[in-house]
Amino acid sequence: MVGVSARAAASPGERLVAGRVLTPAGLVPAHVRFGERILNVEPDDAVGGPAAPIVAPGFVDEHVHGGGGGDAMDGEEGVRALARHHLRHGTTALLPTTQRARQLDRITVLLHQFVTLTRGGEQVKMSTRRAEYVTLDELLDEIARQIGAELRTKKAAAEGPRVVGEITPERLDTMARDAVRYFYSMRRMESHLEFDLDLAVSQSMQNPVYYLQYAHARICSIFAKWTERRPSSARGGDTATDFTNIPADTIARLVEPEEIRIIKLIARFPALVEAVADSYETHRISEYLHTIARELQGYYEKHRVLGKDKDLTLARLALIHAVRTVLANGLTKLLGISAPETM
Repeated sequence: MVGVSARAAASPGERLVAGRVLTPAGLVPAHVRFGERILNVEPDDAVGGPAAPIVAPGFVDEHVHGGGGGDAMDGEEGVRALARHHLRHGTTALLPTTQRARQLDRITVLLHQFVTLTRGGEQVKMSTRRAEYVTLDELLDEIARQIGAELRTKKAAAEGPRVVGEITPERLDTMARDAVRYFYSMRRMESHLEFDLDLAVSQSMQNPVYYLQYAHARICSIFAKWTERRPSSARGGDTATDFTNIPADTIARLVEPEEIRIIKLIARFPALVEAVADSYETHRISEYLHTIARELQGYYEKHRVLGKDKDLTLARLALIHAVRTVLANGLTKLLGISAPETM
């Protein structure tokens, strides 16, 4: 709706607005009662003055995108121009940013619920009618700047440059994109998303993106240590060992409850991917990856991967190798998020 001013709700779950309602016959002064859809339109000349807001059922923020040479912010004539264009060409013609190709059978448009941005614990106030909003480019730039500032602070502190690594614009851009992509994928499309900027830039285990990437990097670190401990004649990295073809009697050494839970989680991955491909419920991938990373963290707290028992070590390496494969595929191939080997 364009220019709607809300009055008291008609009943629980409903709203009542008054203004000039845009209809095929023109602008009609009326009260509009609606819930999930318009329930009733009651004409009322008392609310139809020239300053009354225009209620335009079916419009989708068209004053933001424009169309047909009209702009709803231009008042009544602007709305009329938009209405004529809308009736002639349809809604998708007024949404060029979401509808580009004509091959509609190859495109599925997924609509998310409203997203709010919080900064410093306070919600950032936005209004499309007043042209007060944060664009995605601005959000990415702000996240990159704040992550860069945090990394530079760590680099100058006790952590040192060896831990933080090289800080480049490319790295910061990647980290910003990772944060945005994960935060948008971790909620159902039907659910309201609160984008916590402070959490998104935090380089700590409280940040769900950092948590998953750290889980992947820690597995890579374990394999690096394992390679260093092996005799020089047997080295060649973890790729020198085919962890998909470990003898069954070696894998049978995985009997701990935590190991069994992780194995069952890994076994669920292919079916989950198929289900999400049909439903587009990407939040299920995010939830699954977080669950397996949490199980892995609990496993580390109770069991050593690299021990003196060579067969048990090999079995546990095969286990975390499988987890790394799932994490890498889930992050990079499904969610479009990087899976760093060091952090």
